[in-house]
Amino acid sequence: MNGNFLRLPNIAGIPLPLYKSEQGRFFIGYAGNLKFKGTDACAWASLFNPPDSEVVMHVDRWTAACYSGAFTAELWLNAAMPGEPVETGFQTTTNFAVLPPAQPKVFLFYASSVAGRPRGALVCARRRGAQDTIVSDENGKFIFPPGGSFSVLLSQPGAPEAEAEGSVGFEWWEEPARRY
Repeated sequence: MNGNFLRLPNIAGIPLPLYKSEQGRFFIGYAGNLKFKGTDACAWASLFNPPDSEVVMHVDRWTAACYSGAFTAELWLNAAMPGEPVETGFQTTTNFAVLPPAQPKVFLFYASSVAGRPRGALVCARRRGAQDTIVSDENGKFIFPPGGSFSVLLSQPGAPEAEAEGSVGFEWWEEPARRY
C-alpha cells in the first residue's frame, strides 16, 4: 500500500429504540399482579399521555402474559377504561448514563378485577394459552399526542370460574410535541 487510505465518514446505522435510548427519551414500564376472574371481570394496563405533557408518545413494544390459564389480550386506543386506575410506579428510563436520569412524562396506570367494557377504539384481540406471552413490536407506529392512551385489557372469556393473574409491559419513547 502506498499510505493513501480511503477516508470514510464515521456513520453507522443503529436501531431507532437504541438511538432514542441514547438521547434519554426511551422508557420501559410494567404492571404485574393483574388479577381477573370469570367472564365479567378483566384487568388492564395503560400508557396515558397527560394533556399537559408537551410530548408525543410513540409505542415501541407491548407484552401481555397470563400465568394461570388461557387468556385474551385486547388492544384499545384512546379508550376510557373501566374501574379505578392506579399508577404502577414501575416505569423508568433505559439510559442511566444520562445524568440526571430522564423521567417519563407519560403515566402507566392499571386496574385489576374490574367489571365493564372500555369505551374507545378496539383495534385487535389475541388469544393465548396458559404460561404464554404475547410480544408485539410496534416500532413506534402508534403515536399519541397529549391526552392520548394505549391500553391492553386482559380477560378469560372461556373460563367463567377460573381466577387468573397476568402482567403487561410497555416500551415507548417521547418526543417534544410539535404544533401542527
